Amino acid sequence: MVYVNQRVYFGLYLVAVLLYISFTIVALIMGGGKVNFNFNEESYYIDLIGSLFMGCGGIIFYMLIYKMWKILPSNFARTTPGKAIGFSFIPVFNFYWFFPVIWGWSKDYNRYSKSIQSDLPSINERLALAIALFSGVGGIVGMIAGMIAFHTGSYRLTTFVFFIPILTSIFISIFIFKVCKALNMLPTEIIDSTRQSSLATSNAGSRSFGIGSLITGILSIIIPYVGFICGIVAIILSLKQRKIKQREFFHESFSTAGLITGIIGTALWGIGILILLIIYIVYHS
Repeated sequence: MVYVNQRVYFGLYLVAVLLYISFTIVALIMGGGKVNFNFNEESYYIDLIGSLFMGCGGIIFYMLIYKMWKILPSNFARTTPGKAIGFSFIPVFNFYWFFPVIWGWSKDYNRYSKSIQSDLPSINERLALAIALFSGVGGIVGMIAGMIAFHTGSYRLTTFVFFIPILTSIFISIFIFKVCKALNMLPTEIIDSTRQSSLATSNAGSRSFGIGSLITGILSIIIPYVGFICGIVAIILSLKQRKIKQREFFHESFSTAGLITGIIGTALWGIGILILLIIYIVYHS
């Protein structure tokens, strides 16, 4: 029985990463080795498109992370699926959160898999640690680069900076391939139990979707351009929370706030991106 489609998750993530790398290289060539943040520079729009593809890859990875945590029973999991996703969007804190979400999951899963069947494949904990480490370092470097860009209008992307996200993406691609394979080898009754007990598994962290929705909704308003993606995530988490609450006949205010802020952020930056594309087309026509 297939719990996660390996071809879909691995294939889509790989395509998103390859497109990101391609557009980033083109932007660097056009910008003379710099990433420019000037609307009049063609490389700016090329780099923006590349960043959107990278964001799509991130969404795919987070979708898998949710399923990874959902398959673990509460007595083996150090967090809930909702918190695993929601807390990943808290600025600065997420540099630390990569470690319990990715590296911590590999440890929890290995303990769980050995407890139910000794011959199940394990997840490479060193690979998970490398992903967490490079994601944290990449996030810090990206934040610094963003500050430089804010004050100067551009920054020169050194080889070191450029290869951090590429190397991280390679590690994540291998991780996705191995995780999908491992999860699909779990006993059928385990997967069936996970699918049929979404209400039971959500009781311990039933508010997690709402909290995650509110966090990503707020971020969708304050983070330029990438806020469009955060808004979509906020809406998805909010609808998931509201669906759970409808079955439990209980209203969750967090999900409502997350839905509203998510819609605002998605509309705001969606219109902004559309205007930029129109300006680019008109300016270069």
